[in-house]
Amino acid sequence: MLKTVSTQLALASDTLPEVLAKGNTTGGTDLAVSAGDDITLADNSKVIFGAGSDLSIYSDGSTGQVTGNVNVTGVATVSENVGLGIAPSAWGGVFRSLDISGSAISSTAGGAFVASGNCYFNGSQWVYKNTGFATRVELNAGSSGAVLYTAPSGLAGAAVSFNQSMSLDASGNLSTAGNVVLASGKGIDFSATPGTGTSELLDDYEEGVWTPADNSGGGLSFTVTAAAYTKIGRTVFASFDITYPVTSDTNYAGLTGLPFVSKNSGTVAIAVTNSSTLTYAQTGASDDVIITLYDNTGGLIQNNTLSGKVIRATAIYYSA
Repeated sequence: MLKTVSTQLALASDTLPEVLAKGNTTGGTDLAVSAGDDITLADNSKVIFGAGSDLSIYSDGSTGQVTGNVNVTGVATVSENVGLGIAPSAWGGVFRSLDISGSAISSTAGGAFVASGNCYFNGSQWVYKNTGFATRVELNAGSSGAVLYTAPSGLAGAAVSFNQSMSLDASGNLSTAGNVVLASGKGIDFSATPGTGTSELLDDYEEGVWTPADNSGGGLSFTVTAAAYTKIGRTVFASFDITYPVTSDTNYAGLTGLPFVSKNSGTVAIAVTNSSTLTYAQTGASDDVIITLYDNTGGLIQNNTLSGKVIRATAIYYSA
């Protein structure tokens, strides 16, 4: 009888297997394991916490598993890659990463912070995680600042060939490999510079061609050698090189078809003409798209005085 009782008592000299062999509980006594000693569980044997099995820790035979909600209140250091919703890719080299379904955030030993989309660094090169496009953003500790890289669509597992698309250096200089595309009505705001203007927003730039047409009512058809324009903000430069047809029409000469409506009268600088009568011209006002031609007295010119003549000029005006 004494022997039976003694085997059921957990003395200080009892081994851990002897304690655990007595049942499912430790009788309210803390379990202490000496330094260097291990508690080894077989695959899929779990350490379960909480009355409702809120948390369990185990190995499935190849990977350690933690199931349940975890609240970390202290400092946590993870020396390997972490995957959210996915096993982390084989990130290598100096990268340690948080892998989120094929995209990741990571850092390098040099202090760079890297966010990547659909790609990972395997220790020697960047590789597509899934078939599709790939991107990479690096925030560097050095003078290179922030750099955006993009790559065309590729196959899962293939090497990624990145192109540098944009960078913002430590001095605040923004460089792009492509165009800066702004929404309609948006532009470059110079309001930080001194001035008393009503607007300092440069919101338009455009180049194109236009077609000078007869505005005299005579139905004339011009030979148009060239007609192009450049619009910067609301200022328009519309050049043209035309030849009048041979005509005896006495209607007053004029052109129409300016690429943008003119808000105010503007200058038309005549570069070349073989007409001794044509002296100057101007764009119309009050939402016109016409150019009126004048002689040296300020009088209107008739079509027949320009018969077979060449006009090469540039209209400079303010658009509506």
